[in-house]
Parts: sequence; structure tokens; C-alpha cells
Amino acid sequence: MGSIPINRLEDVRATHNVVSAVRDAEAARGIIEALERHGVEGSRIALLGSRDAAVRPSPLRWAVGRVGRLFGTGLILGSIAGAAFGWMTAIGGQAAALLWAVFGGVVGAFAVVVSSFGVSRAWWRTFAAESAGTLAVGVHTEDPAEAALAARVLESARPMSMNRF
Repeated sequence: MGSIPINRLEDVRATHNVVSAVRDAEAARGIIEALERHGVEGSRIALLGSRDAAVRPSPLRWAVGRVGRLFGTGLILGSIAGAAFGWMTAIGGQAAALLWAVFGGVVGAFAVVVSSFGVSRAWWRTFAAESAGTLAVGVHTEDPAEAALAARVLESARPMSMNRF
């Protein structure tokens, strides 16, 4: 099974570019999360890499496992919240806690799985990035204000190096 190259700068370059070199995929993931929390549009964030860095296609088992873990987390947290709500309000008698737990579990599982789809593609790629080669996180935009925001966020993350052009 071959590797797919991570985005090259030539493929994503825009009028305003801010790129920071990071030590590993985990650091890249943290920077991407910070950029999105501060309002940088996910489609303008790219995971960049050297020729040696690549992304392995994630096996179906990994993808199914990730969705299963998200679903399970939402199910458990929603069930606990639903049971607590049913027990505190006692709406529907003694069966209320169980019914609210089921309802809360369904809503929680759905909410967690759906909310994971809003994460940028670059963030997802950090899970499959090979350790060989240099990784970088880049923001590529036509908006100078968004580039300035990205530069502030990247600087606060203390990357190995940062370039703005």
C-alpha cells in the first residue's frame, strides 16, 4: 500500500500565507485546534510536509473504531445526563430515569458524532501522518486580517519556526 504525499506548499499557496514547522503530528493537531477555536476557517488550514512525509490511508477498521468510540462516548454521557434529568424531575414516575437515560443516550451519541464532522481535513490527516519528514501547519488566505490572526495563534503555540509571506 503506497503513501499519499501531504499537501505541498505549491498546491495551497494564496495571497497571504503563514506556515509554522512543528515537531510531530500531535503538535500539528494542537495548532490546528487552536486555529479553529480562534475562528480561522478550516478549509484554509493545511497540513504540509516534506517529500519524505506522507499520509497512509487509514484502514477501514480505524475509521469504524473512531466513529464507534465517539458514538460510545456520546451514548454514555447522554445516558448519564438523561438519567440525572429524569431522576431530578421525576416526570413519568420511576421509569422516568430509564426513559430519559435512553433518550439522552441517543441524543448524546448523535451530537458527538455529528460534531466531529466540523473538524478540518488537516486535523484528520494528523492521525495518519507518518513520522518521517518534516511537518508544518499552514494557513493560506486572501484575507490579511485572517493571516494576522493565524500568525498570532501560531506564535503563541511556539512552533520550531514560522514564516509569513
